[in-house]
Amino acid sequence: MGEAFRSIKYGFCDRAIAGGGTESLFNAGPIKAWETLRTLATPDEDNIAGSCKPFSKNRTGFVLGEDTAALVLESLESASKKRRQYSW
Repeated sequence: MGEAFRSIKYGFCDRAIAGGGTESLFNAGPIKAWETLRTLATPDEDNIAGSCKPFSKNRTGFVLGEDTAALVLESLESASKKRRQYSW
């Protein structure tokens, strides 16, 4: 995101897509380590999705996952031009 900001600030572009994500190791070694530490949620056999309850006082541990996000950054000048172009 910082690189996208600087590219816009110094006039290299008017808009940029900035994204990021996570990488996790979903293989036997790390999973066994988490299990040994007893940090993973125990699955509810009747409702697997019910295992993920991070804010419940009855939670049993973590559910591992991955995520990502992307933002479109744009200079004020570029955004103002679009606003004038599409205003009715």
